[in-house]
Amino acid sequence: MTEPTTNQLIYNVLQSAVQLANKTGVWLGGQIPDVLHQLLEYNLIMAIIGAIVGLLIVMAGFVIIWAIYRKFTSSQYRMDADDWGGFTLVSLIPFGLLVAPGLAMFFCNLSNMIEIWVAPKIYCIQYAASLIQHR
Repeated sequence: MTEPTTNQLIYNVLQSAVQLANKTGVWLGGQIPDVLHQLLEYNLIMAIIGAIVGLLIVMAGFVIIWAIYRKFTSSQYRMDADDWGGFTLVSLIPFGLLVAPGLAMFFCNLSNMIEIWVAPKIYCIQYAASLIQHR
């Protein structure tokens, strides 16, 4: 091949690549609002699921505490005034393992839900900043 023909082929390939890049850039620019909307919906649904799971964990902890209370007040074992210390000590275990973490999980997800609902742009900026920071 001659040099002018080679240069013409390279020019044509580069011109096609530039045109494809321009078309792709326009298409990607049009997709950004939809991507942001889907990101907000996804994070909102994940926060709702997390809050529901947190409430279920809290409810499970209170059910276990109620079962312990019923055990301590059953006819088999009557609780006197001095026995409340044992119930309190035993009930602290499910409270510490279930109720407190469940409440923390609920309130963290609730704050995310409120932030997405009230200030979605700020949430997107903070989300992008956290992605860049964890890189």
